[in-house]
Amino acid sequence: MTYATNLIEQLGKDAPFHWFLYDRAKRNPRYDLADFTHQAAQLEAHLDALGLAWQAGAPVADWLTPDDWGTPFVLATLGVRYQQPALFAQALDLLSTDEETHRRELVDACLWHPSEDLPPWVLA
Repeated sequence: MTYATNLIEQLGKDAPFHWFLYDRAKRNPRYDLADFTHQAAQLEAHLDALGLAWQAGAPVADWLTPDDWGTPFVLATLGVRYQQPALFAQALDLLSTDEETHRRELVDACLWHPSEDLPPWVLA
């Protein structure tokens, strides 16, 4: 189980960090489409891993550091993907009105899914 603990700790740090890299790729003119696509794929892979862990009953939210950029995105995205308003609410609780990055995270989380897949509690 030693490996599992280390993997969990790393996943809790890597998933938000990959949102940060994705956000930078999106806003940096030096990134081309291939770079941007690569960053999006890396982020999706980490979201998939967290989603599998969550489906297996793991306390995914406990693995994330609230102060990390990307944590609100990860929680909101998983909340929408798995129809879990509590995870989405945790993301909202982390938002700071004076932190512009947090607003981008929430917008990105909602745009990560097709609009018809957004549950009514997100749109309200």
